Amino acid sequence: NKTESITVGLMKFTAKGELGQPQLSNREAGDDYFDWVKFSESSFDVAPNEWKKIKMTIDVPKEAAFGYYYAVTFSRTQNVVNGRSGAAIAGSTAILVLLDVSSSSEKRALSVTDFSVNQSFFEFLPVTFSVKVKNTGNIHVVPQGNIFITRSLNDKDNIGIISINKGLGNVLPQTNRIFYPAWEE
Repeated sequence: NKTESITVGLMKFTAKGELGQPQLSNREAGDDYFDWVKFSESSFDVAPNEWKKIKMTIDVPKEAAFGYYYAVTFSRTQNVVNGRSGAAIAGSTAILVLLDVSSSSEKRALSVTDFSVNQSFFEFLPVTFSVKVKNTGNIHVVPQGNIFITRSLNDKDNIGIISINKGLGNVLPQTNRIFYPAWEE
């Protein structure tokens, strides 16, 4: 209900665990790819119900290759302090940016390291599958594929087709990710 002062920040991210959660971290020595990024504004004021566009420009040098993983943060310039208790509310919103710099050395490669279901026998649906993939390449990849359900190995008629990655989630290089597609028809 009042004007907010917002600051734009830049962090990097990696995969945390195997469920696709990002792990944000600050710039470290050697993270020169932070210098490639410029914003149209690094801080701004925004009134209630107002939309503000901030342009992010990435000036990629010729020697760059493979993937770079940015988290653009938007946070209050000053934290809100509760007058009675002195407690402050702090937080940020982050937008993940996966930059793919094409290179002849780029390698997109995934392997399925586990495929299972949540129990041994099923009398009724749903059936939840667990599909674990490992990115063995050097760039992020969106796994895509289907699980085909038939009555027998020789049956060519599918009674169910389940997409493995409906949300089009990425798998970062040299990490694992587990997807849980379900047969619910």
